[in-house]
Amino acid sequence: KACELLAEFPSVETKDALLRVVLADQESMVVSAAIRSLGKVGINDGDEVTTAIAYVLNKYDVLLPDNSLAFEALVALELLNDKVGGLKDPAAVRTIMRIADGNYISPVKARARALLGPGPSPSSGTGTNPGKDGG
Repeated sequence: KACELLAEFPSVETKDALLRVVLADQESMVVSAAIRSLGKVGINDGDEVTTAIAYVLNKYDVLLPDNSLAFEALVALELLNDKVGGLKDPAAVRTIMRIADGNYISPVKARARALLGPGPSPSSGTGTNPGKDGG
């Protein structure tokens, strides 16, 4: 609950406190709440927040994929995308793609695909875009 309340007072200090929680806490529910709150705060100077989200998702993805954590990460990345005018951090985009193709439940994967936007699905297997080559 503390992470959710911190998001009501967006500032650089709030972002820094939430980043410490995301990177240090071992409880996935706490990390999930901190990630969502980082999205609400909407500060991503130097891709600091998106890099931290990507790092944590990668860590959990290797050990045991967590659907709730992945969903909250997608919500946070979507909020950041809207607030900062697009995600430029390649690690964040790779994280979204990993969720879209990963070992997650269908609604989480669908949310990731929606965040990636229109175009061929990363899981289509072809890796080609028919319209790109004029064909």
